[in-house]
Amino acid sequence: MPLRRDIQGLRALAVLAVIGAHAAGWPRGGVAGVDVFFVISGFVITGMLLREQRKDGRIRLARFYGRRARRLVPAALVTVGAVVGTAYALFGRARAEQILWDGISALLLVSNWRFTQQDTDYFHAGDAVSPLQNFWSLSVEEQFYLVWPGLLIVSLLFVPAVARRGRAATAVAAGWAVVVIAASFGWALLQGSSAPTTAYFSTATRAWEFALGALLAAGVPLLRRLPAALGALLAWIGVAGIVASLVLIDMTAVGFPGPWAAAPTLALTGGVTAPPRALFLWTNPVAVVVGNASYSLYLWHFPVVVFAAALLPASPWSLPLTLAIVAVVGFASYAIIEQPLRYAPFLGGRVPATTVADGEEPAVEASDAAEPTPPAVAPAVPVVRTPEIATRRPAGWQPGTRYFPGSPRTAAQGP
Repeated sequence: MPLRRDIQGLRALAVLAVIGAHAAGWPRGGVAGVDVFFVISGFVITGMLLREQRKDGRIRLARFYGRRARRLVPAALVTVGAVVGTAYALFGRARAEQILWDGISALLLVSNWRFTQQDTDYFHAGDAVSPLQNFWSLSVEEQFYLVWPGLLIVSLLFVPAVARRGRAATAVAAGWAVVVIAASFGWALLQGSSAPTTAYFSTATRAWEFALGALLAAGVPLLRRLPAALGALLAWIGVAGIVASLVLIDMTAVGFPGPWAAAPTLALTGGVTAPPRALFLWTNPVAVVVGNASYSLYLWHFPVVVFAAALLPASPWSLPLTLAIVAVVGFASYAIIEQPLRYAPFLGGRVPATTVADGEEPAVEASDAAEPTPPAVAPAVPVVRTPEIATRRPAGWQPGTRYFPGSPRTAAQGP
């Protein structure tokens, strides 16, 4: 099954935009890259859950959360530990202790609640910004996935057993996705005007973005009917919309939520049928490599930016040096911590036959949320078996005879 390299390219675009916004202040709408991550996550995770339901007839929570833990926890633990240790070495005790509690909140998946309680202004943070502030989005994501798989499982209990492997699971996921989109987006509109800080960090106001991806995952069997040319056109329109939102939108002016979150859905929709070569801008090897490491890059970029601002003197070299450190530390984390421990046998992991990422997940394939394609059957090679011998010689060959590939002779020859 072909790999979804376009998804990794979208992740690369999102993480580079977020890094640029935090390190250089450009693109000014770069923090909307988090919205791209949320939509992709809903698409990939829901597609994985639906495939498991169709294949095994059930969704196993222990397996799901075990995969998530191996994927996310090791790199997060190392990042938090390194940041807290550095804070105690560089800052005063009061600020170091505050960062320690930020780290504990991050590991408990409640960073967004902590920053909401502190009335943190994400767009006008002062010099005392927490180096772990970027963990708010990871808390939001995991809070959503503490509910979403269980919601699907409980709902499927009311579906006849014979229908659970078919379209019923897709219909259930699509139905709940529509409900979540309507409720969450409506609440985001209300809270965004009255309590913008709470709205920005709230899982309730962000859930619609994951549900948008989930709805798209449920519709993949229908989307696979799209002509490849139309798929490529939609993908390019979607990516153009993402780039426009990242470059042109001033997040401090337009607030949250915003319609830019719809752009990733077009890109993901088109990628279902569009061939990778038609999406070369974000399916090339460099984009895929960056997308693969996007999680580690995201974890480390904000601590590096904060510590660099405190330690490096202002100069033309400050920004390039900061970005270089982000790249080195992020890719090192991916290669040394994230990938090895994700598939470590002693943690219950195993290396899949094919893998792209990421997000968060098993290999991202073109058949996300769709029935798997039967593997191609290799041409059979005649095998002649004797009581003691199994060989790939042609039919009619007898032990003791000579056989030269391409020779039509199979009768016994002299020694």
